[in-house]
Parts: sequence; C-alpha cells; structure tokens
Amino acid sequence: MPVNRRHYYFVTHLTAAVFNAFSEMNQGGIITFVITRLRKIK
Repeated sequence: MPVNRRHYYFVTHLTAAVFNAFSEMNQGGIITFVITRLRKIK
C-alpha cells in the first residue's frame, strides 16, 4: 500500500501539537512520568 503523505503529515503535526499542549499544561510532568514508566518496563 502506498503511503498517504497528506495523512502522515496531518497525524505528525497533530501529535506534535498534542505533545506541545501537554508539555505547556503540565510542564512536562505527565510526559516525564510516561517516559520513566516506559524505561522501567524495558
């Protein structure tokens, strides 16, 4: 299946926007928690 570049572009920017929003709202608290949790699993 060919990659839908427009869809990929949209998803990438949407993810980035959500990531930035969480960073600003929680000062990276939740993201840091998730990363720490993932590191513990690995």
